[in-house]
Amino acid sequence: IEALKMCPDIKLVHVQTITVEDNCFNEKRDSLDKASLQRKHDNERKPDRRTHKVTLERYRAESVKIFGVFLRYGAKLERVGLDEAFFDLTDYANEKLATLPEDFYQQDWKGKMEGGQTFKPQTDREKRLFIADQYVWEIRQTILEELKYTCSA
Repeated sequence: IEALKMCPDIKLVHVQTITVEDNCFNEKRDSLDKASLQRKHDNERKPDRRTHKVTLERYRAESVKIFGVFLRYGAKLERVGLDEAFFDLTDYANEKLATLPEDFYQQDWKGKMEGGQTFKPQTDREKRLFIADQYVWEIRQTILEELKYTCSA
């Protein structure tokens, strides 16, 4: 209510919810019936905390798409949650380090250095980090272009 007073044009949305009355739980499959979830948006039904429970079906479906992109890149990863994963790029970086020409590292690279100075990797460790950064940047760009989501790294 305070937000509406301060910003009358604000658009408040509510996550999708289900109720016992929705009768969209299919005991045989132990999952939500997707047809039941395609009903009118919950904003129109004014969900009540006591009777409505959040459903993460849409979130899970988008998570599957994001992890599909991760898997296309073939990186070793450990899934942490619906929207998080740890990547192990050690083997990838070591292989690339052995095959890339030395002048590859002469390009300017803006890292997260104090003040945003230009950084050129010198040691093998720095070069591996450079390689991993480029790889993750590529994955993030693919997710942005294909799915329209931004990701942290």
